[in-house]
Amino acid sequence: MTDAASGNVTESAEGESIVYTVDVDNISTTPFVFTVTAPGGASVDFTTAMANQFLAANAGNAGGDTVAAGTAAVYTLELSDGSKTDDITLVFTNAVTGGGDKTVILRNKNKP
Repeated sequence: MTDAASGNVTESAEGESIVYTVDVDNISTTPFVFTVTAPGGASVDFTTAMANQFLAANAGNAGGDTVAAGTAAVYTLELSDGSKTDDITLVFTNAVTGGGDKTVILRNKNKP
């Protein structure tokens, strides 16, 4: 994570997954940023995963469905609907065979 939205996003781990827990009561208009790098490139179904969720891509978001080899993909997200509490799961599929995939879970802190 490169910007924790003034401390309103915390990072933890669940097994091999990275979990970003978002304090939707305090994030308001402050976006948060996380960066993904993959030396051989990666793909993720970002557009579909983010549809109708508690977070949305910020107007300045540069991340998308593909992480170019050797180039950082910068994802800038903002609050969309704090009443939604389903996790958003992003699986970054490594383009390098056997390189291992990485899962990022975006979680509303108010999730029951």
